[in-house]
Amino acid sequence: MNRVCQATLIALAVLLTAVSCEKKVQPEKLAAPSPVLATAGINNATFLWENVKGAESYLVVVDEGEPIPVKGVSITIGDLESASDHSIKMKSVAPEGSSEWLDSDYSAPLAFSTAGKKKLAMPELSASGILPSGFTVSWLVVRNAEKYVYKIDDGEEMQTTETSFTVDDLVNSTQYTVKVKAVPSEEMSEVATESLWASLVVTTAGPAALAAPVLRAERVLGVEITIAWNAVPHAATYVCTLNDGGPVSVTTNYVKFEGLQPETPYTVKVYAKPAEGDVNYSESSVSTISVTTKLAPSEDDKEGDLPDFEEKPIF
Repeated sequence: MNRVCQATLIALAVLLTAVSCEKKVQPEKLAAPSPVLATAGINNATFLWENVKGAESYLVVVDEGEPIPVKGVSITIGDLESASDHSIKMKSVAPEGSSEWLDSDYSAPLAFSTAGKKKLAMPELSASGILPSGFTVSWLVVRNAEKYVYKIDDGEEMQTTETSFTVDDLVNSTQYTVKVKAVPSEEMSEVATESLWASLVVTTAGPAALAAPVLRAERVLGVEITIAWNAVPHAATYVCTLNDGGPVSVTTNYVKFEGLQPETPYTVKVYAKPAEGDVNYSESSVSTISVTTKLAPSEDDKEGDLPDFEEKPIF
């Protein structure tokens, strides 16, 4: 083969290679579909979109659920809650094995709502003023609500136009379940329904212990002693014992023990008690004081007078 033929063949090979490279084009990503809400029923919604060039099918995702494959250019989604908010997004799917097209990205989510009466928002509950006998429950105003219905545990349903209520006469250290729902006004009843029950668990406080009496030996003689203390707030009575003997209840802020032995040590114990039926307070801890009577009875023992000190009222 002469040199001219060789040169011609080489040039032809180079040309064929260039043409072959030009035909190797990178696949193009499909456009994402643009769904449009056609109808929205009480429990369903229908969407339409234009066919995307090169797409063989489409994937539809409702509320971040599992993708739904679709061959056509429409879909009706069912089993939706009435008067509720949802979203839909889609992407185009290229033919299997295509070297010309790639699947598109998902479209931006499209928000939509089903038809029907819409539920009012649930009240957001909080508790305050928690006492052994009761508490207060409050919430912010619910839009389009005219009144509120509430109940404690499985008790009777009560109504209020306020955004709080207080319950009392409860048992201390006890758990209660409070439920509240919003009810629409008559003007809104055609488009709105009452909310779901909002629930809150509240535990009443335990009774607060009264302060322990601070004891002092106000009068110490040969055969008697008088023990005094400052009045304890919210105390109704005081229970006193001498050497662990029988209890003595007094309503004053002192107690006198007589007929004792001279030069003898004695132990007096005192604790405060709330009024009967007062669930906010419990009895105090026991205070103790030790006193030794004097050597022998004196003239003061015979007088039997109380010492000069201020007798403070209990309340």
